[in-house]
Amino acid sequence: MPLVNRCFDAPSDLEDVLEARCPMLLFRQAEVKALTHSHGWPA
Repeated sequence: MPLVNRCFDAPSDLEDVLEARCPMLLFRQAEVKALTHSHGWPA
């Protein structure tokens, strides 16, 4: 569920989306690191 090009009615709506998205990103750490070239992203 991407965050781009979306408006949220309340901060809690944004928080709900972030809470759903963050675990997915943590599960894909190697892919995120490779795509962002971020040396600070945990391996």
